[in-house]
Amino acid sequence: MGMQAEAATALVSLAGQTVNVVGRSQQASGAARRKQRENEHLADLAEQEARQRADSARDQARDQRDKLRERQRKEQARKRAAWGNAGVVLGSGSPLAVMEGRAAEDAKERLELLDQGERAASRALLAGRNRAGQYRGRARGVAGPAMAGFGVPFAGSLLQTGAGLFEDW
Repeated sequence: MGMQAEAATALVSLAGQTVNVVGRSQQASGAARRKQRENEHLADLAEQEARQRADSARDQARDQRDKLRERQRKEQARKRAAWGNAGVVLGSGSPLAVMEGRAAEDAKERLELLDQGERAASRALLAGRNRAGQYRGRARGVAGPAMAGFGVPFAGSLLQTGAGLFEDW
């Protein structure tokens, strides 16, 4: 009977250790899930911030374009007035060609300002996407080792998962 008692005691001890291990695993799993959710939230915030910065860059470029257009129109009006005072007829000839050429250059300048704004917006969006990707990578990394076996897929590195690609072949 002593043998059965020792076996029962060992079994109870083993069961207690198993419960402790499972409890610690569940705690680690909960902490990992919280950390994963936090990283996902930070990724969403990074993308939102990038969109706001991109919108701001576009707005700033449009404002600069509008200010430039206003300066160009004032300059154009001043030149027309000066030519009118000089008695130059603007209906045809070289003064009209000069004004049309200058108008084309002015339009090009305005488009270049908008293009610069769009490039700044693209850079902001790319930086935000990269930052969000880093946070999401961290979220996947947290999900990996701590949550293996708890129903959360592990998205490890290519070296970790690459060896198993052709197992079924």
